[in-house]
Amino acid sequence: MRVFVVIPVYNEGDAVRAVVSDVSRYVPAGDVVVVDDGSVPKLEPASVGDARLLRHRINLGKGMALKTGCEHALSRGAEAIVLIDGDGQHQPGEIPRLISALADADIVFAARELNRQMPAVRLAGNWVLNRSAGWLFRLDLQDIWCGFRAFRAEVFDKIVWDAHDYAVDVEMAVRAFQRGLKSREVQIGTVYHDAHKGVTVLDGLLLLCRLVGWRFTL
Repeated sequence: MRVFVVIPVYNEGDAVRAVVSDVSRYVPAGDVVVVDDGSVPKLEPASVGDARLLRHRINLGKGMALKTGCEHALSRGAEAIVLIDGDGQHQPGEIPRLISALADADIVFAARELNRQMPAVRLAGNWVLNRSAGWLFRLDLQDIWCGFRAFRAEVFDKIVWDAHDYAVDVEMAVRAFQRGLKSREVQIGTVYHDAHKGVTVLDGLLLLCRLVGWRFTL
């Protein structure tokens, strides 16, 4: 199975170089797709080595960066796609486990251990989102907002998302369950370099509103 890895990047600086280097230990560098989503300054080609670098001229959001990367991977013959963040908070060493789990699944979700290593606000937010998704969609995931996941190429049309921002991770999971895809969850470690980076409390509240809307539209 030919596996591509898609890495969305926005103002990640030197972290990208280390992530791409580690990912290339498990997937050929030519099958690694980095999408620079309008970083300022823009990501330099030297930071991605032999990986494929795609650019958005302006910041369009994580959802659009993932879509750009996935569509490129599919056009090049990807049979499976792994999504991993570019900030170093997902461990590339877990990629083989996600790929292995695809042997009997359409989509595989990584699940961080929800413990004190995760900032308290995010821990509470994840708990609320997981319970809300379970109540609204009977969706049983431990960590619905973790963006580290893998899926088979043939199910892309069933999970393709509309969200432009961080809500993409949750929308993708909801679509997968709504369409009856076979899923698995793989436990991974919890890594946080910066407790204040990324999504906010407001993002979480807005996503709760979207979850309710998706209950009637997806």
